[in-house]
Amino acid sequence: MLACGDASNTDAQNYFADSPILTGSSPSDGGFTILSDGAIAPIKDVYVAPVYDSGTTLHDGTLVLASTMTTGASLDLYSSVTIPLTLTSMDGFSGPASLLALGAPGDIGISFQPDDPMVTPDAAGTSNMLVTSKAGQAPGQITFSILATGGSTSVDAGTPVKFTVTVNPRITIDIPTAFENNLGQNLPTSYIGTPANVATDPIKVVFVNEDSANYVLIGASSPQVGFPQGQTAIAPNGGIEAAFSNGYTDAGTARVIDQKTTVNFFCGGYGSTAAIAQGGGGVDGGSINVFKGAIQLQ
Repeated sequence: MLACGDASNTDAQNYFADSPILTGSSPSDGGFTILSDGAIAPIKDVYVAPVYDSGTTLHDGTLVLASTMTTGASLDLYSSVTIPLTLTSMDGFSGPASLLALGAPGDIGISFQPDDPMVTPDAAGTSNMLVTSKAGQAPGQITFSILATGGSTSVDAGTPVKFTVTVNPRITIDIPTAFENNLGQNLPTSYIGTPANVATDPIKVVFVNEDSANYVLIGASSPQVGFPQGQTAIAPNGGIEAAFSNGYTDAGTARVIDQKTTVNFFCGGYGSTAAIAQGGGGVDGGSINVFKGAIQLQ
């Protein structure tokens, strides 16, 4: 391969008489002009590749990345959101693309499905980007960029596309299925970064009962800091806690945490929808299995 302006290219001596010095320019129409200061023998099989000032050779086309959700996407703490990506070909690029996340916070996970979408001049490639809030992430806006390249080929990656995603100050605690059969099984502690405005925009905590049994939150005993006593059972099969005592509450729709602390919670499973006294059985004498969990604002 002979690059324009490469006077020392040894391959040139196989094709040009008197080892002429070649220079080249790239006109606006994308063509190339080759000039010689000496006699030129018959030319055979000479390939001239455009060379950028950076030294990166471009010979496989260009990838263009776009999305309808570069802004506006949101997710709760410990949850995920899917953002669609579209990749189109320019200048004849054809092949699998590679996607790379740049500048994302350490407590944010980013993955792609598929991670190597196929792109051709006749068909755009698509991929779903999954953004996940992991342990330690604080609520608020996050920004990162996605770069599309041609994998092992040499393509013009273009400019990384910037994304802005909002992490909501809200976390859902799921009571899993068949939990009442695992006495003593506790939920893992949830770790959340403390936002600067936590006092005025507290963390909302929603409890969802995915099990087939009834559960109620039991008030924490001193000296533990915990959620107050639940007033009614959380309905089974996807029920959301709807009524509880004052304190750490948000207009009866969610419990809240408004300071940097660790809040413990205790749940009891039983056969009655009546309220349960702390540490006791249901008012109908039903048995209770107690498990606990915690949410820590770091």
